[in-house]
Amino acid sequence: MTSFQGRFRLDCPRSSAPSPSDSSIVPSTAPNSPAFAYIEFRAHPDPTPPKPTRGCFEHDSASSKFGLRWERWTDFQAWLITEQETHCIELRLVNTYPSTPAFQRACRYVCSRKGTGGIKPYTKLHPEWNRKRGTKRTGCKCTLLVKEYPGVDTILGSYADQHNHPLGNANLPFTRIPKRSREYIAGENDTVLPSSQHIMPNAEESRCHETIPRVKTRTRGAGDPSYGGNANSGSEAKQPKLLFFFVCFRSLINLISGRQSQILVRRLRHHHQQTSFLSPLSYPHNCSLSLSLTQHPSHILFPHIIFRPLWYR
Repeated sequence: MTSFQGRFRLDCPRSSAPSPSDSSIVPSTAPNSPAFAYIEFRAHPDPTPPKPTRGCFEHDSASSKFGLRWERWTDFQAWLITEQETHCIELRLVNTYPSTPAFQRACRYVCSRKGTGGIKPYTKLHPEWNRKRGTKRTGCKCTLLVKEYPGVDTILGSYADQHNHPLGNANLPFTRIPKRSREYIAGENDTVLPSSQHIMPNAEESRCHETIPRVKTRTRGAGDPSYGGNANSGSEAKQPKLLFFFVCFRSLINLISGRQSQILVRRLRHHHQQTSFLSPLSYPHNCSLSLSLTQHPSHILFPHIIFRPLWYR
């Protein structure tokens, strides 16, 4: 860097300067005269440029902390999906920093094994019991910081991929199924999932590009023969059971409230029409009440009441 040194003279003010008509006063040219003063200065033709603002694109590009670079934000999202699929991990967004003159957007992701929420105020009743699956929170130090800058399309990222837990299939029980995969399973999304959006993140390449056949499922109940029920009783299994309990409760209330005679005669006649092993004259006055269900289609609306004499107990 070249430099030069110079000197210039400061003369006295004009008010005190001698007039040219006065020839008797001659200014002194001595260096030590108080009428003159010399100032020494040094100038540089290319001064040192100022340092960039901390946190801006130039500062982060020169720093060794931000080692990842993407051309667009969509490229970063594709890289994030691939990174989670390759190592069977889950990176969750925990903080979004507000924009400043240095950067436009900054997002911080952490590993799900670290935990993104607070500690719940729950005390285990039996902490000495051994669980089949260990705790999810291991305090993992893996973190990802991504920054977007104004006027620049390039995205910079700082990634610390040190995990304190096993990766791969051993970490799958502690991760969630992606939202797009859940929608595909539920039938809300009929599009074919790409390899990075499949249900099993570490599946084979051949299975990733295959279309999963959709099978219509139905609720297995009492009418399903494979479930151990009768195929003809499917409609009966769908009948609401709440109505049956309501009718039974109403029948008991009517018996207690003084309408025993009318209810008994009505139910006895109805039951005699449905069964043939009892006669209308074989019911004594001192009998006990018990409710039972039959396979009759109207058992929901008309619960059958069977009376047995007390001496049969």
